[in-house]
Amino acid sequence: MVSKTLASLDDKIENEVPLHVLRALMVHHSEQPECLAKPRLKELSRQFVGFGVPVASSEMLVTDDHSITMVFDSQLTIGQTKGGTAKPKILRFPFSWPKSLVDPLTGACFGYARMTLVYLPPLDRRYGSEFVRINMDAKLQQRQPVDTKEGKPSFNSVINQCYLPKTAEQPAYEKELIKQGLKWWPTKKYEKTISSTGLGTSSEWRLEVECSMRAEAYFPSEGVPFALIVTISDPEKEKPIFQELRRDLQAQSVNMADIRTSIRVRSQT
Repeated sequence: MVSKTLASLDDKIENEVPLHVLRALMVHHSEQPECLAKPRLKELSRQFVGFGVPVASSEMLVTDDHSITMVFDSQLTIGQTKGGTAKPKILRFPFSWPKSLVDPLTGACFGYARMTLVYLPPLDRRYGSEFVRINMDAKLQQRQPVDTKEGKPSFNSVINQCYLPKTAEQPAYEKELIKQGLKWWPTKKYEKTISSTGLGTSSEWRLEVECSMRAEAYFPSEGVPFALIVTISDPEKEKPIFQELRRDLQAQSVNMADIRTSIRVRSQT
């Protein structure tokens, strides 16, 4: 049934789309069954149904006025070489939070955000259970009122992975990060609901994609392909989020293109 949904999604998109992008779209639009969505079961639900059950493929390609979904298909490449070792770049994408979801007096932001990251890490079976050699992570960050000591803008991450057990803000051991925290897993999903009281004092936000490598691992010269799906919406389903954020991105001369579909409805940007 999952393969059928993936094939249907591929058929509805006119242009050729890489498999990791299709997988990211499907995971992004998957939902937990109602019987497992209760607070007492939420932390355990992933052990039974993974990231959930995908919605119909046609629903994955529809965007309402109160929401916008951005699809990033790119590669993490090698940056500067230090000490003879090539370090991967950190990719950042700055943007402004939708004006309708920003308090005009305090600058506090509210709304709902969901992200899905799917990447294709290098594999090496010689390392047994550590055959995945690179861990990639995505962050949604808001600018802070105090800059760094170097005078550069300071940002804090405000989004967490879905369906993970509570840690009481305590550091976790590597074993638990792998078993429960999805570290070294090539698929990750994040979610954050910000109440109407708002968060922070700035509408300046950015997306960040970075990675870490295992000891003795080498970053591939051709880079690591990844897809990042980001949805920002108004929980009350009233504000014109799609048009607001789209205009802001166009004003920044961001290179955008709608996903062309055979069902002829407005799709993600």
